[in-house]
Amino acid sequence: MNSRIKEDVSRLFEYWCEIAPGSAASSPAGTPEDKAAAARGIGGGHIVQSFPESFKDAKVIADIPSFAYPCSFERRTIQVHSFVLTNIDSKWRFGFCRHDPKSPTAMVIVTYLPWH
Repeated sequence: MNSRIKEDVSRLFEYWCEIAPGSAASSPAGTPEDKAAAARGIGGGHIVQSFPESFKDAKVIADIPSFAYPCSFERRTIQVHSFVLTNIDSKWRFGFCRHDPKSPTAMVIVTYLPWH
């Protein structure tokens, strides 16, 4: 039976990014509605910075902000959650998201290594 865990992993992580809540339009030039949604932490998010720049999986890059901010929540303590993405060859990629109440952004790591 084949495993959905990738066996020939050569890196600790495939992609790291920092995500701000709301759309890119919620930046200073955004609408008041976008800014309000961003303040509540809903409406997905947008990538502020990422590494490595050579990561080119557009589907993963487009989907990560929705997983980082799936709904509104209170930021009183550090919150960590994970998600799983399935790629074209049925292998799982694991995403780990960390929200710190002292930061307006979330940190996300995407890896083939199952850390849970």
